[in-house]
Amino acid sequence: SYLASSAYAHRWWLTWLGTWGEVLYPGTVAAALGLGGGWMAWGRSRREGGRDHVVFYAGLGVFSLWLSFGPDAGLYSLVYHVVPVFSMLHAPSRFGLLVTPALSVFAGYAVSRWLRGHGRPLVLASAVVLVTLADLCLVPLTLFEAPPLSPVYASLAKWPYGPVAEFPFFFRRVDYHRHAEYMLFSTSHWKPLLNGY
Repeated sequence: SYLASSAYAHRWWLTWLGTWGEVLYPGTVAAALGLGGGWMAWGRSRREGGRDHVVFYAGLGVFSLWLSFGPDAGLYSLVYHVVPVFSMLHAPSRFGLLVTPALSVFAGYAVSRWLRGHGRPLVLASAVVLVTLADLCLVPLTLFEAPPLSPVYASLAKWPYGPVAEFPFFFRRVDYHRHAEYMLFSTSHWKPLLNGY
Protein backbone atom coordinates (compact mmCIF):
# COMPACT_ATOMS: atom_id res chain seq x y z
CA SER A 1 0.00 0.00 0.00
CA TYR A 2 2.88 2.39 0.70
CA LEU A 3 4.08 1.86 -2.87
CA ALA A 4 0.62 2.13 -4.48
CA SER A 5 0.05 5.54 -6.01
CA SER A 6 -2.67 7.04 -8.16
CA ALA A 7 -0.32 9.69 -9.61
CA TYR A 8 0.42 9.59 -13.34
CA ALA A 9 4.21 9.43 -12.80
CA HIS A 10 3.90 6.19 -10.81
CA ARG A 11 1.45 4.22 -12.93
CA TRP A 12 4.23 2.24 -14.57
CA TRP A 13 5.09 0.44 -11.35
CA LEU A 14 1.51 -0.54 -10.47
CA THR A 15 1.67 -3.55 -12.81
CA TRP A 16 4.91 -4.61 -11.14
CA LEU A 17 3.42 -4.06 -7.68
CA GLY A 18 0.60 -6.58 -8.09
CA THR A 19 -2.25 -6.21 -5.58
CA TRP A 20 -2.65 -3.81 -2.68
CA GLY A 21 -5.35 -2.88 -0.20
CA GLU A 22 -5.03 0.90 0.05
CA VAL A 23 -3.18 3.79 -1.59
CA LEU A 24 -0.79 5.22 1.01
CA TYR A 25 2.14 6.41 -1.10
CA PRO A 26 3.25 9.77 0.36
CA GLY A 27 5.08 10.88 -2.78
CA THR A 28 8.69 10.52 -3.86
CA VAL A 29 9.63 14.09 -2.94
CA ALA A 30 7.93 13.95 0.47
CA ALA A 31 9.53 10.60 1.27
CA ALA A 32 13.04 11.57 0.13
CA LEU A 33 13.02 15.05 1.69
CA GLY A 34 11.22 13.77 4.78
CA LEU A 35 13.72 11.02 5.50
CA GLY A 36 16.64 13.34 4.71
CA GLY A 37 15.17 16.16 6.76
CA GLY A 38 14.53 13.81 9.68
CA TRP A 39 18.15 12.70 9.60
CA MET A 40 19.34 16.33 9.45
CA ALA A 41 17.00 17.41 12.25
CA TRP A 42 18.09 14.52 14.47
CA GLY A 43 21.78 15.35 13.92
CA ARG A 44 21.22 19.02 14.65
CA SER A 45 19.14 18.29 17.75
CA ARG A 46 21.92 16.07 19.10
CA ARG A 47 24.43 18.90 18.69
CA GLU A 48 22.26 21.84 19.78
CA GLY A 49 19.52 20.29 21.94
CA GLY A 50 15.80 20.91 21.44
CA ARG A 51 15.03 17.32 20.51
CA ASP A 52 11.35 17.40 21.55
CA HIS A 53 9.92 18.28 18.13
CA VAL A 54 12.10 15.78 16.32
CA VAL A 55 11.16 12.98 18.72
CA PHE A 56 7.45 13.88 18.49
CA TYR A 57 7.24 13.87 14.68
CA ALA A 58 9.56 10.89 14.26
CA GLY A 59 7.52 9.00 16.86
CA LEU A 60 4.27 9.99 15.14
CA GLY A 61 5.58 8.74 11.81
CA VAL A 62 7.08 5.49 13.10
CA PHE A 63 4.16 4.51 15.35
CA SER A 64 1.58 5.45 12.70
CA LEU A 65 3.46 3.36 10.16
CA TRP A 66 3.63 0.43 12.57
CA LEU A 67 -0.07 0.73 13.51
CA SER A 68 -1.07 0.88 9.85
CA PHE A 69 0.32 -2.62 9.26
CA GLY A 70 -2.55 -3.99 11.35
CA PRO A 71 -2.83 -6.84 13.85
CA ASP A 72 -0.13 -9.02 12.28
CA ALA A 73 2.55 -6.41 13.09
CA GLY A 74 1.76 -6.59 16.82
CA LEU A 75 1.37 -2.97 17.93
CA TYR A 76 -2.18 -2.61 16.64
CA SER A 77 -3.28 -5.76 18.50
CA LEU A 78 -1.70 -4.49 21.71
CA VAL A 79 -3.30 -1.06 21.47
CA TYR A 80 -6.63 -2.59 20.39
CA HIS A 81 -6.85 -4.55 23.66
CA VAL A 82 -5.45 -1.81 25.94
CA VAL A 83 -7.08 1.40 24.65
CA PRO A 84 -10.92 1.09 24.66
CA VAL A 85 -11.59 3.41 21.71
CA PHE A 86 -9.44 1.28 19.39
CA SER A 87 -12.07 -1.45 19.39
CA MET A 88 -14.13 0.86 17.14
CA LEU A 89 -11.34 1.24 14.57
CA HIS A 90 -11.45 -1.56 12.03
CA ALA A 91 -9.25 -0.05 9.32
CA PRO A 92 -5.66 0.08 10.61
CA SER A 93 -4.41 1.39 7.27
CA ARG A 94 -5.97 4.77 8.11
CA PHE A 95 -3.06 5.36 10.47
CA GLY A 96 -0.95 5.50 7.33
CA LEU A 97 -2.43 8.92 6.67
CA LEU A 98 -0.42 10.26 9.64
CA VAL A 99 2.87 9.13 8.11
CA THR A 100 2.70 11.76 5.36
CA PRO A 101 2.34 14.80 7.70
CA ALA A 102 5.30 13.54 9.75
CA LEU A 103 7.37 13.23 6.58
CA SER A 104 6.16 16.65 5.43
CA VAL A 105 7.36 18.35 8.61
CA PHE A 106 10.84 16.92 8.11
CA ALA A 107 10.72 17.74 4.39
CA GLY A 108 9.92 21.34 5.33
CA TYR A 109 12.91 21.33 7.66
CA ALA A 110 15.19 20.05 4.88
CA VAL A 111 13.95 22.65 2.39
CA SER A 112 14.31 25.49 4.91
CA ARG A 113 17.92 24.43 5.60
CA TRP A 114 18.67 24.33 1.88
CA LEU A 115 17.06 27.71 1.28
CA ARG A 116 19.21 29.34 3.98
CA GLY A 117 22.41 28.10 2.40
CA HIS A 118 21.41 28.70 -1.23
CA GLY A 119 22.31 31.82 -3.19
CA ARG A 120 18.98 31.84 -5.04
CA PRO A 121 16.31 30.59 -2.64
CA LEU A 122 13.40 31.51 -4.93
CA VAL A 123 14.79 29.33 -7.73
CA LEU A 124 15.32 26.39 -5.37
CA ALA A 125 11.88 26.76 -3.78
CA SER A 126 10.26 26.95 -7.24
CA ALA A 127 12.15 23.83 -8.36
CA VAL A 128 11.00 21.89 -5.27
CA VAL A 129 7.38 22.92 -5.88
CA LEU A 130 7.52 21.98 -9.59
CA VAL A 131 9.14 18.59 -8.92
CA THR A 132 6.55 17.89 -6.20
CA LEU A 133 3.68 18.80 -8.55
CA ALA A 134 5.12 16.58 -11.28
CA ASP A 135 5.49 13.76 -8.75
CA LEU A 136 1.89 13.94 -7.54
CA CYS A 137 0.10 14.99 -10.74
CA LEU A 138 -3.22 13.21 -11.31
CA VAL A 139 -3.82 13.50 -15.01
CA PRO A 140 -6.40 13.04 -16.38
CA LEU A 141 -8.72 13.81 -13.50
CA THR A 142 -11.99 12.09 -14.33
CA LEU A 143 -15.09 13.54 -12.70
CA PHE A 144 -18.60 12.16 -12.93
CA GLU A 145 -21.98 13.80 -12.57
CA ALA A 146 -23.72 12.94 -9.31
CA PRO A 147 -26.70 10.67 -9.89
CA PRO A 148 -30.11 12.34 -9.61
CA LEU A 149 -31.64 12.38 -6.16
CA SER A 150 -34.57 10.04 -5.69
CA PRO A 151 -37.81 11.51 -4.27
CA VAL A 152 -37.49 8.94 -1.46
CA TYR A 153 -34.76 11.08 0.09
CA ALA A 154 -36.93 14.20 0.08
CA SER A 155 -39.61 12.19 1.87
CA LEU A 156 -37.08 10.78 4.31
CA ALA A 157 -35.98 14.28 5.26
CA LYS A 158 -39.50 14.94 6.62
CA TRP A 159 -39.58 11.86 8.85
CA PRO A 160 -38.59 11.94 12.54
CA TYR A 161 -34.92 11.70 13.41
CA GLY A 162 -33.60 8.13 13.43
CA PRO A 163 -31.02 5.82 11.87
CA VAL A 164 -31.22 4.87 8.20
CA ALA A 165 -29.98 1.65 6.60
CA GLU A 166 -29.66 1.60 2.82
CA PHE A 167 -30.17 -1.61 0.85
CA PRO A 168 -28.72 -3.46 -0.88
CA PHE A 169 -25.95 -3.50 1.70
CA PHE A 170 -22.71 -4.08 -0.20
CA PHE A 171 -20.52 -6.44 1.82
CA ARG A 172 -17.90 -7.64 -0.67
CA ARG A 173 -14.65 -5.65 -0.62
CA VAL A 174 -14.90 -4.99 -4.34
CA ASP A 175 -18.28 -3.26 -3.76
CA TYR A 176 -17.38 -1.14 -0.70
CA HIS A 177 -17.13 2.01 -2.82
CA ARG A 178 -20.82 1.70 -3.70
CA HIS A 179 -21.69 2.87 -0.16
CA ALA A 180 -20.34 6.29 -1.17
CA GLU A 181 -23.54 6.92 -3.12
CA TYR A 182 -25.61 6.28 0.00
CA MET A 183 -23.33 8.60 1.94
CA LEU A 184 -23.75 11.30 -0.70
CA PHE A 185 -27.54 10.96 -0.64
CA SER A 186 -27.56 11.15 3.18
CA THR A 187 -26.65 14.85 2.84
CA SER A 188 -30.24 15.44 1.73
CA HIS A 189 -31.74 14.21 5.02
CA TRP A 190 -28.80 14.30 7.53
CA LYS A 191 -29.97 11.29 9.46
CA PRO A 192 -27.44 8.85 10.93
CA LEU A 193 -26.47 6.29 8.33
CA LEU A 194 -25.52 2.66 9.00
CA ASN A 195 -23.86 2.34 5.62
CA GLY A 196 -20.35 3.56 5.02
CA TYR A 197 -16.82 2.34 4.93
